Amino acid sequence: ELDIGFAAAVQTRTNLMPVPLVNNGTTVAGIVMSNVGSGTEFGQPYVDVRWQGTATAAGTLAFRQGAAASYNPAVHAAVTPGLTYTVSCGYRLVGVGNILPASQFTIRMIQRASNGAGVNFGLLFNLPAPTGFLQRGAASEAISAGAVYAHAQVAYQVAAGETVDFTIRFYANNLEEGIGNIRP
Repeated sequence: ELDIGFAAAVQTRTNLMPVPLVNNGTTVAGIVMSNVGSGTEFGQPYVDVRWQGTATAAGTLAFRQGAAASYNPAVHAAVTPGLTYTVSCGYRLVGVGNILPASQFTIRMIQRASNGAGVNFGLLFNLPAPTGFLQRGAASEAISAGAVYAHAQVAYQVAAGETVDFTIRFYANNLEEGIGNIRP
């Protein structure tokens, strides 16, 4: 594999995100989010997530792995405040006739306290729009004081009145200590 140019950074290459893949996104502003499939592809677990409807208000259509709940090592990836971590997520469009939101597709790291409260919602990093080909996005950040676990969130914003109907296959997130590589 070819490493992306973070040559000076330590690469642990250890995925700290537990499996199974957990999707705790929700229905937003009249747009229904539903899991429509799951399995294993490219050696990774995946879940197919469909968003469909017309937005009744502006909102965030988000996929995130790891429920926003009290820390549970079976579904949450533990982190150490002060250290830098990278979250990454593989994705691709599935199906035909997808109607995507007009906004930019993004990824960010969400850091949470032991009770699930948000500690740091991270900077938004732009991702290439999903296509039928496997793509991967990543975000690196230092962990804030009080954070116990972290996970990725990938999302679109929608405007009131916007109609969408699309399905994205999300692969299990990676969470690595250090500045990780964007890799499948």
